[in-house]
Amino acid sequence: MTLTPHMPDGKPPPAVMTPEDAATVLRLKAKDARSALRTLRKKGLKGIMLSGRILFPLDEVVAFVERELETNPR
Repeated sequence: MTLTPHMPDGKPPPAVMTPEDAATVLRLKAKDARSALRTLRKKGLKGIMLSGRILFPLDEVVAFVERELETNPR
């Protein structure tokens, strides 16, 4: 399965996302986004540190979701 993520306005997400952007793509609640992303990083979601911020490449977010669908389907 190939996922095609999008932002709520229908536009494609940026190639490198802030935690807020990644949370939006993953449809996480805003108040829980940082906590949820920390948990997802422990499960294998990869980010990069740039200028003191953790950023998430879109390709990695999509690959993470696809891996989770394969290994932990519900």
